Amino acid sequence: MPRYRKKTELKEDRPFRRRYKYLKHKHLTHVLKNAPDGFWKEVQATASTHRTQKHRSKLKPSSFDTIINTATASQFNTKLAHEIHMHDTKEQEFHKGGGLSETVNAVMSSMWDHMPSAVTSLITTPEYGEDISQMDRWNADVVQEAYNQDFSQRAATIHGWVRIPSFDSEYVTVYWDPAQNNVYAAVRGSITAGDWLYHDAGIAIDNHPGKDLVDTVRTELVNIAKEFPDATMTLNSHSLGGAIVTDSILGASQEETSWLDKYGQLNYYNAASSPIRNLDSIKDIVQDSRVKLFINRSDLINQGYNQVRNDDTRVSFGDAAWNPLTAHGMDQWGSGNLESDKKVNWGSYAEHTHGALGTAGESKD
Repeated sequence: MPRYRKKTELKEDRPFRRRYKYLKHKHLTHVLKNAPDGFWKEVQATASTHRTQKHRSKLKPSSFDTIINTATASQFNTKLAHEIHMHDTKEQEFHKGGGLSETVNAVMSSMWDHMPSAVTSLITTPEYGEDISQMDRWNADVVQEAYNQDFSQRAATIHGWVRIPSFDSEYVTVYWDPAQNNVYAAVRGSITAGDWLYHDAGIAIDNHPGKDLVDTVRTELVNIAKEFPDATMTLNSHSLGGAIVTDSILGASQEETSWLDKYGQLNYYNAASSPIRNLDSIKDIVQDSRVKLFINRSDLINQGYNQVRNDDTRVSFGDAAWNPLTAHGMDQWGSGNLESDKKVNWGSYAEHTHGALGTAGESKD
């Protein structure tokens, strides 16, 4: 529960507001980057007056000097990023204690009661998320191919990755980058009457799709991992597919889990949920550090995952949309260009395009 304190000056309708909360690096840089013009000057002025004052924790005078002497917030964010890098590099004898992050947080905390509402909104509503990367969009392209139920119409190659036909199924498709030995698997969402009337109904009732479907997909995902034991693996899902992946992982046996753990990243695009039902399974899966959520605030279907995610859950946000289909759809995440004519770099696998590859070896020209 958030803690509140009484304001020193009652200039608003409500005399109480949240206490200032220490901002972690990504949130802090987001606030400084998006604050109104002139706010950085106020931070510098406050740092100047507080430089010689006593603080609860030891703050380096050099950190105050850096704030005072750095011309823009963007330049300061660059220095913050360098501080984090130095702190996280094991070979460096450097600790960020009392450094830039702590000092600018202390300065902004002292400004809290008189801070512009535009800035307090950025601080108390950390809905900034991560930028959507090119790789995020390429992974979304894999999901879109999984929706094609005519397997022969699924692109043979995308972005220089080759499809593995032996793993094509009603819900799953797999692409492989031979040069990097990276595997990109995807589980699609609802497109059939059975999906909507049975599996989606199960999600609406208790946030679980049909067990038989979950068991089938789990087996497929395990078999994919077995085929590529040394690969870097990403598992993507959309809508119903997200619920299937969640139950596949949480309901796996010890042996199955040992293979499912090979998937180093779990991308959830608009994961299906019912925010008014039991959310225990969703709470459990978002604790997994491999999870990244792709949320659209206009989409009611993904609100269960949005509701229970914590500050450490990786998330990217799509643009708000008035059309529910647009808010829930995959087009908002995809690249818009499959690069299906891009040549596959087979690397050391050039002479071994058989077995699980099916007919994929025909695409290497």
